[in-house]
Amino acid sequence: MSLAEELELVPPENRWEIEKEYNNNILSDCQEKVARNVHVEHDEPVQVRHNVRRRVPVMEERQMAMVHDDFEIQKRLVYINFYTLLDKKVVQMHLEGGRCLEQITRAAAELFPTVQWRICSGTQQKADFEFLTSRQVWDSIKRSPVCRFYYLLVRLERPPPVRVHEAKCDNCRQFIVGHRYKCTECADFDICQSCEGRSVHREHAMLRLVDSGTHVPKYITHNAPRYVFDQFNGY
Repeated sequence: MSLAEELELVPPENRWEIEKEYNNNILSDCQEKVARNVHVEHDEPVQVRHNVRRRVPVMEERQMAMVHDDFEIQKRLVYINFYTLLDKKVVQMHLEGGRCLEQITRAAAELFPTVQWRICSGTQQKADFEFLTSRQVWDSIKRSPVCRFYYLLVRLERPPPVRVHEAKCDNCRQFIVGHRYKCTECADFDICQSCEGRSVHREHAMLRLVDSGTHVPKYITHNAPRYVFDQFNGY
């Protein structure tokens, strides 16, 4: 990844600052090398040891492991790149490990308020997977190889259309929106996904019906008491 490509991951108003810091680091490195060469020329020759790896003390290894495990209390300045199918917006955020999914979800709603987006990992070309936990978000944060800043690629996906069923929930008496759950023992008893999420009617096994594409095996309908599926319309 080149410097120009990395700067595309940063908001326009922050690019000059990143580039300036990058140039300052290069200048500082050059000055250190010059000073080191001058010191070597005017001093006695020194032995150079090649391929010597620094041994990390046991205590330091444990501290590094603790920092990795305690991601929930960590904070990090990250450039978030939000992609939709046709648009891109970049923001600078201070992410907190334990609530970073909540943070980027709120930011997406503010930047693109027309849709309740699915928050995924990916770019404008494709979505890789949906973020379901803050741990997934935190582990997806990358560091640029040139300027060494943290960035995150987020693809916003439109949710699938929500199915409104003809049946009403036998618990809350509202038309069922989303998943429909049919009891496998009671006579024509259905509940909505909201009530099912609260473990309503937990005493019986429920059959989940998403839409007309949900296939119900015949061994279920044929072997069940007739009154269970008496008014069942096929899904």
